[in-house]
Amino acid sequence: MENEEVIRLGEERLLRSDFGPVSFGWVSSGSVVSWSGQDANDLLVGRIGEGFFLYPSKTLSDEELAAAPIQVWPGPGKPVTTMTSYVEAAAPADWNRDGADDLIVGGTEGFLNLLERKGRFPDLSFEFAGLVKDADTGLPFNVPYDNPNHPVMDNLGGYFDTSFFSGLMPVRYPSGDG
Repeated sequence: MENEEVIRLGEERLLRSDFGPVSFGWVSSGSVVSWSGQDANDLLVGRIGEGFFLYPSKTLSDEELAAAPIQVWPGPGKPVTTMTSYVEAAAPADWNRDGADDLIVGGTEGFLNLLERKGRFPDLSFEFAGLVKDADTGLPFNVPYDNPNHPVMDNLGGYFDTSFFSGLMPVRYPSGDG
């Protein structure tokens, strides 16, 4: 066993930006949504291995963001294993066109998953509804990791490990047609 020594670099300080505190760790995605009210600036945060959390907010102030969030998926005490892979990022989108945002979630294996919205704020949650599938073929939509600058990511003889850097990060682009 090697000797370990704790190195202290200074006092702990809260990192802040012009937009509020900065947090590192398992945060994988963030979106600003208006789910708690018409003029709300709620923060939706995805955490790898934990799920998605909503911070109801009007101004994204430190005080508002310091309050306990609402876990909207998978729900307190429920496992995160209902999807095909670890959660990487989510994009709010009205997938089923019912007027309320659902979540399109990219996972580490490149598949897109659909979480359908259930209820309204403050009783808001999401439920796993399956993989997003191609309308023509019925096959699950998948975007595998591919980076020409790093053709071999492991020791698998040229094949990449599907659980390593293969996640899809969905982004919401307004379409103008609702």
